[in-house]
Amino acid sequence: MGVRYKPLKDKELYLSAQQMIKAGDNTRNETLLRASLGISGKPVEDKSIYNNLYLDANYFVKNRSKVLYGNYELGKEYRLSDHTTISPYITTGASLTTDNAKKRALTNFDIGVGVALRHQSGETRYKDALYTNQLKLEARQKYAGNSKDSNAMRLQWEFFY
Repeated sequence: MGVRYKPLKDKELYLSAQQMIKAGDNTRNETLLRASLGISGKPVEDKSIYNNLYLDANYFVKNRSKVLYGNYELGKEYRLSDHTTISPYITTGASLTTDNAKKRALTNFDIGVGVALRHQSGETRYKDALYTNQLKLEARQKYAGNSKDSNAMRLQWEFFY
């Protein structure tokens, strides 16, 4: 349960406060304060090239711990049909967390490649798509940090409405 506020109308910046409720062994009662920022763009020269930057900062009040995350993606979009595109991309990310039993800062910096399949529906000549489904597959390799993870394969489904 929580509240979310978008302080700037033209920017994807969100501030939120959430109350987590314990519902099992792997959950907890906690208050989470969060700030998220997403920046997307397509350079004017070539509209098929895109880049995305996502930043997320979390603070757990009771546990006095933090989780920071950032990810950058640069790709090229190829149209498969009027509503479907495929996009190979390169990506890099970083994370830091102190939300663990030892309160030790765990860090991870990685780089990777991926491919995204995107389908938009409900789009007309006069109106943007009503919703978008995106399926992404990534392979990532750690290049710095003290986490034990060295590489990862990630399959991600995103739904935007």
